[in-house]
Amino acid sequence: MWSIRTEIRLAILTFLVVQVMTSFGAIALLTRVTGSMDRVVAHNVAAIESVEDLRATLAAVPSTGATPEQRRVFRKGLQVAGAHFIGGQRPKALSSATLLQDVALAGEPTAVTAMHQALTDLTDAHRTAMVAEEDDAGRLGRAGAWAAVLLAMFGFALSVVVIRRLTRQLVDPLHELNATVVAFRSGDHFRRCRTSDAPVEFHAAAETFNNLLDATLVDRAREHRGQDIDRLALLHLLDDLPKSVLVIDAEGRITAANSVGMQALAVDAEGRLRQQARLHAKGGGPDVFGPGATVTPLGHDGWLVELDPPAAPEA
Repeated sequence: MWSIRTEIRLAILTFLVVQVMTSFGAIALLTRVTGSMDRVVAHNVAAIESVEDLRATLAAVPSTGATPEQRRVFRKGLQVAGAHFIGGQRPKALSSATLLQDVALAGEPTAVTAMHQALTDLTDAHRTAMVAEEDDAGRLGRAGAWAAVLLAMFGFALSVVVIRRLTRQLVDPLHELNATVVAFRSGDHFRRCRTSDAPVEFHAAAETFNNLLDATLVDRAREHRGQDIDRLALLHLLDDLPKSVLVIDAEGRITAANSVGMQALAVDAEGRLRQQARLHAKGGGPDVFGPGATVTPLGHDGWLVELDPPAAPEA
């Protein structure tokens, strides 16, 4: 079983890993989405400006045909419009404009009209590609948002698990220790801390505490040896009996037990024997201890109860 220190370190490390993953994932997502949108805007602005320049150049062409400078500017504008297209395939409007440029720049009216239509279609193609890129960026943003939500849910579930485990490993043992102290101060000198599911640190502390309680009982017995010699002799004789033997006072408290009885009290996690003792003291009769129990009155001071030994725990 891991120590409490190890479990706390692992829990903190896991939380840090989840937080780092969430933070860097969000940074990467925002960077990619922002970069994608910046690229779309830059290409779209350059493409639209180039198409507008093409329209202006075409409008300035005289009926006798374009000058060499106008032809150069027009060809460069088509190259810029094609270079800044962000779609996957080369638009048909760009191919049409490339084929019509020589005839349109020569001033042929039909070709000029067709060129204007090709430039309009090229603008629409740029806008369609921009909308598609925007949709891709939106899908990427939504996917990243859901990824962040899943990481946050994972972190929340992990925190619940860690809190419950730390409660079981840290808080519950402290309650057990406090209950043992309260029981000992109330006169139940045979209550001990259960250490079966305790972490390493508490297991060692509980064993030391139980040994301290045992030593306290021994010291008290030594201090009253002259007065309690009969009691010690009786307990020694009771230890030789195969049954669980408990001594109950008039208030229903278990004041003594043989070794088999101590084992029965140790495994009685629910306090059933103590409840039965209090119920018997209130007039419940010997039947409260179940079949096979023998109850012998000790005058008006209490009872001697003999029970079958506790069953061995299953492997």
